[in-house]
Amino acid sequence: QAVRRAFHKFVRNQLPSDCKAKFFSHGGDSSAVKISSDNKWLHLALDSLQQEWGVAAKVIGDGASIPIVESFQKHLKMESLLMGFGRDSDNIHSPDENFHLSSFTRGIKSWARLFNMIGNHT
Repeated sequence: QAVRRAFHKFVRNQLPSDCKAKFFSHGGDSSAVKISSDNKWLHLALDSLQQEWGVAAKVIGDGASIPIVESFQKHLKMESLLMGFGRDSDNIHSPDENFHLSSFTRGIKSWARLFNMIGNHT
């Protein structure tokens, strides 16, 4: 809340005297969620990633920047699993942002492996 108030104040201070700003919340306030470490889908995902990439995948907590993830957990009572395929060199959200085609292709293959594994476990 303090950051939001500071941002509102900053924006208002930049406006010409004959302008006003209104801020509306559309429910996008997202807090981080956590998937349990014994989640069977997580372990299938880790297996699919290791098969495709040849190395053990790492589980990294990150973000809270995708509000629908919290909504799924809060309203649908289900955990979500996000898998990223970016590299540090992708320069995400910068003017020279990029994404390697090989990461895209292997990401698709990783998801295909995961869907196959899920299909064999249901």
